[in-house]
Amino acid sequence: MNLLNRKHHLWDAAVIFFIAFGLRLAFELYLRQHYPFYDYPSDDVGYYRQWAQDISRRSFIGNETFWGLPLYPYFLALLDRWFFGNAFLIRVFHLFLGSLNCVFIYAITNAVFSRSVALTAGILTAVSFTCVYYDWLMMPPLLLIFLAGIIVLTLLHKDQLKTKRQWVYLGLLLGIAMLGDGKFLFLFVFICLYELKTHQKECKAITTNVLLPLLIGMITILFLSGLRNKLVGGDWVWISAQSGLTLYSGNNPQAKGYYEHMEDFRPTHFHQDIDQILVAEKELGRPLTPAQVSQFYRNKAVQFIVQQPAAFTKLLLRKLHLFLIESENTFDMDLIFLRDLRNRLDINPFALIGPLAILGMLVTRKAGHGKVYLYLLIASQLALVLVFYMLDRYRASILPFLIIFEAAALLWLAEQIKQKQILKLIFAVLFVLGFTVFFQRKPLDAASVEFLKQSKLGYAYEKEGKLPQAQKAYLTALSIRPNDTNAFFNLGNTYVAQNNLAMAKKCYERVLHHMPHHVDAIFNLAHVEENLGNPAAAKQKYAQVLELTPQSIDALYLLGTLYLKEQRCEQALSYFHQIIQLNPAYAQEIKSLMESCLSP
Repeated sequence: MNLLNRKHHLWDAAVIFFIAFGLRLAFELYLRQHYPFYDYPSDDVGYYRQWAQDISRRSFIGNETFWGLPLYPYFLALLDRWFFGNAFLIRVFHLFLGSLNCVFIYAITNAVFSRSVALTAGILTAVSFTCVYYDWLMMPPLLLIFLAGIIVLTLLHKDQLKTKRQWVYLGLLLGIAMLGDGKFLFLFVFICLYELKTHQKECKAITTNVLLPLLIGMITILFLSGLRNKLVGGDWVWISAQSGLTLYSGNNPQAKGYYEHMEDFRPTHFHQDIDQILVAEKELGRPLTPAQVSQFYRNKAVQFIVQQPAAFTKLLLRKLHLFLIESENTFDMDLIFLRDLRNRLDINPFALIGPLAILGMLVTRKAGHGKVYLYLLIASQLALVLVFYMLDRYRASILPFLIIFEAAALLWLAEQIKQKQILKLIFAVLFVLGFTVFFQRKPLDAASVEFLKQSKLGYAYEKEGKLPQAQKAYLTALSIRPNDTNAFFNLGNTYVAQNNLAMAKKCYERVLHHMPHHVDAIFNLAHVEENLGNPAAAKQKYAQVLELTPQSIDALYLLGTLYLKEQRCEQALSYFHQIIQLNPAYAQEIKSLMESCLSP
């Protein structure tokens, strides 16, 4: 690269970065002032934040098997340490990294195509509403794009990897990326197949010098992850014990191709981790390790696939269709609430990106070999969706790489116009229009949007102590979905806060009618019964909590105090002793209670 070209590329990169960062910072400042749910992140965002804070402020290693993909929480924990827990600075760093990703896209596109295509791709990524949104949201796509960009750039310059050690380093990077997204496992397999196919005459050499070192690096990371899970949880779970449930969520008789929380589970990520264990243990009638829980759901998924091949084939086609359209069923809740803003600002929606990217792949199919790694990355994401289910955030993690091909298509169209290639232009326009018609955008129905909005409003009002408004919002949500257990549970909590125990009891009983193992509802109902003067019913409910979660210190303590009030010291002491066995730190706190039982 001569000095003039170097200056041009640096100038291009700077322009792209500052456009991207300016838009992202403006988006953050706008939402801070105008988005009513700015301070009330979606459940998954809150889940990652809490997990990251547990890592950063309590225990780096943790004390249980991973129930989610650990890479992003550890990344967020690192930022929590760097910025002393300052949420605004952590978010600004996300915006910075997202802007840097736009520069990566420029560099990758320039390596594969040309400077003009690269500049177009970089700017389109910088102004993409979806990319801006996910950079702001503080979710995994940002980090996954960054890692994918480094991996693809490295592969594009693989001739500079002269030693086995360098391939091991790339394998280590792939292994780290797998801790954040399963598509990198597919990418590893696709890379191996491609290298073997293109080096058939040197199969032994490519295996020894490239693929084996790559595999060693990847396995090293997975082994360390599995060893950590073995040491803290007792099971060889290589990444996450959630994989079985994730597979079953996307492959069961009721699956629709996108994620919906299972009917038997509470609709939060944290509670899902607990409920999947409760449901599996209840069905099998015995305690299960995390690996056994994952295997339980994996077996159910395989059973569906084997026993209902026609339904499974139809489901695969539906997932493929969802991958190619913009469906609000696959959106994060915040993206649904921001639909009006998105409709105004999204000048390059997926309805354009999708067909233009495919057109770009078709018209550039003879243009060099470097783009094959982009194909493999996109194919890896599609494979992950077909195996599990479609979420917009999954596709968002490869959206900038689709934009590369969109940019190539736009430059190709401009060239055809310049050369007056009318026939090619007609076919291209017909293809884009046909794609748009066949894969039409699927907005969420108004009732579902209103239900989500009212449920979120109820939560926000409840957090602000505005209980009458919260109740009104929850009741409105229930008028749309009369059997929603989460809305009933939250409504019951507002009645408890207002000391309306009779109404709270009705709400919790309604929850348990539809979800008998809802631990929180059972516990809260026990508390209500206790305050209504029904100790026998309260004890029965607390005991039910312990059947489902034997290590519930709260249930043990309240049961002990109930028996203590009845002067039944033997039973009370048994519960207090269990608390001390679970956590000796509580010994001093309950010492006086135990002494009151032991005194004559």
